[in-house]
Amino acid sequence: MRPSRALLLLVAVVTLTGCAAGGPTVIVPTNIPLDQVEIDDPSRNGLEYLEGPEALDAVILASREERWVSMSGTFTERLPAPEGQNAPVNGLSIAVEVHGSSTDYEATITAGSLSGQVRVQDDIAVVQGNPAFLAQAGLDEDAVTSAGAEWVCLPTGRFGLADWQPLLDPVGLISDLLVIEGESEITVSSGAVVDDVLELVVGAGPGPIGSLSVSAVGAPLPTSLTAADASGIGAFTFSDWGDDPALDAPEKLASCG
Repeated sequence: MRPSRALLLLVAVVTLTGCAAGGPTVIVPTNIPLDQVEIDDPSRNGLEYLEGPEALDAVILASREERWVSMSGTFTERLPAPEGQNAPVNGLSIAVEVHGSSTDYEATITAGSLSGQVRVQDDIAVVQGNPAFLAQAGLDEDAVTSAGAEWVCLPTGRFGLADWQPLLDPVGLISDLLVIEGESEITVSSGAVVDDVLELVVGAGPGPIGSLSVSAVGAPLPTSLTAADASGIGAFTFSDWGDDPALDAPEKLASCG
């Protein structure tokens, strides 16, 4: 199976580090007669009665309608098998935790010897972390030296975080990993609802791209995502959809511009 575009993009993120609220979405099943729908709990959303691709579209739409979300997870690149071995080996890894919206969020990033935090409001961004992290964020040597443990403005604002951006947008990450534009071989299958959760398995060609667990109650919002191919493995969890995290704003944020 060829590597997906999004997983290759995440590999690029790891490589660059140089380190090891609206109301609930209402789903109307359209692919079967409504008299065949048997939902005892009126809070259930009926996602399992949609065809696989329609179910995935409904999940992505519901995710985009929520302003806030929390996400945590890791991505690990996979390296070719060493000479004389058949199995690939795990390479560099990056862990991330994000809270907020696409324009107002905080995140913690750890990747080998890099560790730090970012805080973004609109186009303004501040960072704090160890020297390796600050240098990767684009600060020059003098700025890294003087920063210490304090928050520092990024001269280019949120655009200075472009290297990590695929991991800082939870909703975008779901779409990038599971939706392949122009891919005629894309398939989506769903199983039974277990403990109010439905699992969608997404594949392309001969193998799966990933598995997405989604709430079968209320809006069909993701709870976890696992994606893997020859280029890497990603595993992420999602929570607090639509809940304003009431993020603190470092004083430094107001002085950036």
